[in-house]
Parts: sequence; structure tokens; C-alpha cells
Amino acid sequence: MDGIRKRTKRSSSTNKVKLTACATTLFAALLSSQPVDAGLNDAGRLSAKVLDRKGKPLAGVKITITNRQKEDYLLNRITDKRGRFHLIAQIPILFDDCFSLYLEADGYQPLQVWEKLAPGRSQRAVYKLFRQSGADLYNQGVNALKSGDRGTAEQLLLNSLKTQPDLVQARHALAQLYLHQRKYLQAIDAVEAVLAEQPQDGQSLEVLYAAHRGLRNSQDARQTLRALAAAGYVVAAAQHFHNEGVRSFRRGDLESAQHELGEAVALNPDLVEAYVQLAKVQNRAGLPVDAEAAAKKALVIEPGHTEAQKQSFKALCMLGQWKKASALLALLIARDPELSDIRLYQWSIERMGLDEALLARKNIEELVNFKPDHARAKLLLGLIAVRTGEVEAARGHLQRYLELAPVDSESQTARTLLYEL
Repeated sequence: MDGIRKRTKRSSSTNKVKLTACATTLFAALLSSQPVDAGLNDAGRLSAKVLDRKGKPLAGVKITITNRQKEDYLLNRITDKRGRFHLIAQIPILFDDCFSLYLEADGYQPLQVWEKLAPGRSQRAVYKLFRQSGADLYNQGVNALKSGDRGTAEQLLLNSLKTQPDLVQARHALAQLYLHQRKYLQAIDAVEAVLAEQPQDGQSLEVLYAAHRGLRNSQDARQTLRALAAAGYVVAAAQHFHNEGVRSFRRGDLESAQHELGEAVALNPDLVEAYVQLAKVQNRAGLPVDAEAAAKKALVIEPGHTEAQKQSFKALCMLGQWKKASALLALLIARDPELSDIRLYQWSIERMGLDEALLARKNIEELVNFKPDHARAKLLLGLIAVRTGEVEAARGHLQRYLELAPVDSESQTARTLLYEL
């Protein structure tokens, strides 16, 4: 009886061992993405743990497993909260071969290792991932930005700042990214963090200015340009003020345009285009004295500047200084033989006195002598003839103009005059 009891106990113990082995096998099979069958004894097993530099488990690490001899072999694992993952690879065909494990996690340097998983053997491994430096993450972010992957770029740049908060280049890149995405408030936050430490950083001030412009904060934009000039970037600030003035002029805000262009020339007295634009604004605003002064300053810096001469000419006409205006008109016609600014010449002829009209006719006739079929010259001669009361001459010039240029931009003006004569 005692012998029977002993055999029964041994049998029970053996069954428990078998059940435990089966349970272990089943658990491993559940962890594997490959089916488990009778050939499981041919499988290689790996139980691994991923730690950080200090030895703490890393959860959420992505592991990509491939095999160099089988192109379609691909497994993915993710570490659990204890940093663990398991792999069971059935490899009767890929006997005693190496598997590539590529480990990656946000903020850590990726790691590639090779493991030889032999059939029927279980192995254990511990891998360590090390934090990437702020500079590494920044460089990766810049590369992602260049490739057009803005989402990845943003995350990498943010991670670089978490690792290295004083990395100015990362803040600049992030601000530029937000600016491009029209996330102006975020761009402002990014550069203001730099300006708090480096208030004269020109690149940050440029971004801040552009962000305020994007938000249409005109007052803040102008204040930023003044800060840019105070930081020593005078030429850049002056050019921005000039551009602001041009935009204000185009939308009809003459008062703002004058202020902005005035700031441009105050910062950079050699900025010819700002003086010319200022003269144009002041002529439009009915301030010919100021316009003539601005045009003169432009011509001192750059004698013969055609647009400055046009604005000076227009101001002189508005002031009734016809002799000076006539002399300038001759220069303009000589510089503009195609009479491209025809409306300016028309406008002046309609306002000038008879003596000046006759002088203008002389200048235009010289052009016609050089080029007899000059359509717009014929138009101007017709306008002068209307101004001097020479009806038949006016009809002849206007009719010839319409023959030469029936679809010119001013052809309707000529038809209207002919009808009225």
C-alpha cells in the first residue's frame, strides 16, 4: 500500500510539471504573433527587458524584428509597463540564424541589435536606451522640416527643448515652423522665450514682427521694428517700414503710409525708394509741397530716377510751376520714348497753360520726327491741339492715333474727344 501511495504521489507531481510546462508554452504562444503547433520545439525564445541609463524600465518602446534571410518576415513588439517583451520565432527553415531587433522610443537614441535564436533554446537579454541630446533632436527636427514632415519636425523640436531648454536654434526653428503654419501666437511664444534672455536677437525680432503682422497687430509690428532698429538692424527695419508704407498706400490708408515711410527714411536716409513712395503718397494726399521735397531728396541720392522725376513733375503741376514742369516733361518724354505713363502726360496737358502746352508740343513733335507713326505721341498732340483750340489739327491727330492703336488703353478717350469736337 505504501508503494502504491508513493507511485501515486510521483505520478501527481509529474502531471503538475507537465501542466506547468503546457501553461508556459501556451502563455508564450499567446505572446507570439505566429501560430504554435507541434513544431514548437523548433522555436527560438527570447525574453527581454529594456531599461534607461539609470536602469529604470522603459514602457512603450517599439521593437521591429526582421530576418535577413527572409524578406517578408516582420514582427512588432511594444514593451509593457515593466519594460518587458517576448519573442518566439519558429525557425526550422531559418535554422540557427540571426534576427535584427530595432528598438526606438521618443527622446531616445534608437538601438539595433542582432540576436541568434537557436531552435529549442530560451534566451534572456537586457537592452539599454540612452537619451538623445538636444542637438541631436534639433538636427533631426530640421531634417524632418526640410523633407516636409512638419508634424514630426514639431515633435522633435519640442523634445529637443525638453532635453536642452536653452537651445536657441530649436526655438528659432520652431517659431519659423509656426510662422509658416500661421500659428502666430505660438510663434510669438517661441521667440519671446529667446528675447527674454537675448532682447537684441535680430532673428527673433524678425519673427516677432512677422507674427504680429500675421495677427494684424499694426502697433505691435511697428514697435517691434523700432526694437529691431535699436538692436542695430537699422537697414532691415527701414526696409520693413518702407514695405509697410507701400501696403498701407495700396489699401488707401494714406496717413499710415506717410508715418511708415517717414520712419523708413528717418532710419535710412539713403533709401531712395522710400522717398519716391513718400512723394507718391503725398501727391495722392494733395500735399504737393511735401511731395516735391521728398522727390528732390530721392533725386539728390539718385539723379535721373525716373519715378522720382514723375512725382516731382506731378507736384510741380499741382503747384502751378509750369516752367519747371515743362522742362521735366521734356526729360520724361526723352527717358520714356514709348510714353508708357500716358495718363500722367494727359493729366498734365489738361492742366498746363497755353505756353507750356506749346512747349510740350515741341518736345513731342521731336519724338514724332524720329518715329512718325508713334501712336501715343499722336494722342498727346491731339490733346494739346484741343487745349490750344486747334480743332482740325486735334481731329487729325486723334484719328491717326485710333488708326494706329484702335485697342489702346486710351482709345476710348480719343473717341470721346472726337465726338465732342
